[in-house]
Amino acid sequence: MGPPDRRAASGRWTAPLEQVANYTLGAELGRGAAGVVYQGRHRLLDREAAIKLFPACDRRGKAKQTSFLREVKAATKLSHPNILPTFDAGEVDGLPYLVMELVPDGETFQRRLDRDELFEPREAARAMAVVARAVHYAHSEGLLHRDLKPANVLVPADGVPRLGDFGLVSERGEEASHGKLTGTPPYMSPEQISGQALDVRSDVYGLGATLYSLLTGAPPFTAEGVVELAVKVLEEEPEAPSKRRPGLSPALDEVCLRCLNKSPDDRYRDAAALEPDLERVASGSLFQKISRRLRRKPI
Repeated sequence: MGPPDRRAASGRWTAPLEQVANYTLGAELGRGAAGVVYQGRHRLLDREAAIKLFPACDRRGKAKQTSFLREVKAATKLSHPNILPTFDAGEVDGLPYLVMELVPDGETFQRRLDRDELFEPREAARAMAVVARAVHYAHSEGLLHRDLKPANVLVPADGVPRLGDFGLVSERGEEASHGKLTGTPPYMSPEQISGQALDVRSDVYGLGATLYSLLTGAPPFTAEGVVELAVKVLEEEPEAPSKRRPGLSPALDEVCLRCLNKSPDDRYRDAAALEPDLERVASGSLFQKISRRLRRKPI
């Protein structure tokens, strides 16, 4: 597939967009609710990168674009072994873009799920512990990811997950969407989907929803329309993962459902608190602890 058509991206452009900053655009690599990712090659350095364009921002006004670029530029400062680097951010013809590391030999969690290949329970817990560590680092730098989902976690050839796509990042304590959905609805927390101010516990919900998908093949709630989905997220309790995939341990049920509580106060306080439980599930120690507790309960 060649360079993007401006009309396809923004609804008003009239010619193909072939150049972003010093990068020549090539094939489309993927797309989601927020934007489209293309392969790019730097004209002078002959270096490849992934270029993400955000067509929706082209229609939201200059103030929204300025806010977007400010937040994304903050994400370029993140440096962590489990976070995919964002090299640059800017604007071309009113359209914001990100320049990210290109990992040609990797695939996302979502790509694996698209092949109907579920994760083994301990494998899923171990992978999400790595992601939780990366998320906690971003939080320690004052940023919320806001779009945690299987499509935004890449697994390179070394098998170690790397969190990517900080295109919806925001500074902690400043985010409220004012009635507009910002994120991917099946993975959004109740407070995010209702447009409330967010804190780190909203990303904890996203981590739990992602883990849920790795185990069951689908997010906790699905619906044909966004409104129907929002009602489920806000009003219904998620089904335990073991109900969809018999044989999963009570420990995984407990960890997942704690992340997915409606009230942020009932979730893990942050990603750092979640990570040890994921590690214990991966090692089997949390399963043993919960099994002993269940055996002690009176009948």
